[in-house]
Amino acid sequence: NYQGLEGLDSPDFVVMFVPIESAFIAGVANDNKLWEEAWQKNVLLVSPTSLLFVVRIVANLWTQDNQKRNFQDIARRGAALYDKLVGFVEDLKTVGQRLEQAKGSYDGAYAKLYTGYGNVIRQAQMLKELGVRPSKTLPVELVEAAAEVSAVPAGIDGDEGQGKEG
Repeated sequence: NYQGLEGLDSPDFVVMFVPIESAFIAGVANDNKLWEEAWQKNVLLVSPTSLLFVVRIVANLWTQDNQKRNFQDIARRGAALYDKLVGFVEDLKTVGQRLEQAKGSYDGAYAKLYTGYGNVIRQAQMLKELGVRPSKTLPVELVEAAAEVSAVPAGIDGDEGQGKEG
């Protein structure tokens, strides 16, 4: 019962090769049930004439079994790849949201830096005008941009100018 052995990856039948064609024919001719009994016990009787066909059938069965295993492995790997892709897309979406949040924070900080009447650059320039002597200078384009934006009437966007007469 070779096909029943544990750990042996074998077909569900055993091939019994009878090497002498005349002995095979005599055995089958003398016992009508020999063929049937062998078949019921998953034994395939083979003679030299039929051996090549049986070997080719077994080779095809093994090829199909290997293909089935490959398809199953491909399906498992495909599912794992798909799951990884979903995780990657979710992470990428989160990165995009965080980048948008960071851009919003950056825009907000930059707005405080040079927009509005009380912007930070304008405040620093006012200190400089009052006599503070810094060792470094702000970029001219930012100072000009801050001056343009801060040229709104007093009291609209900040509290500078209140109490000034003029």
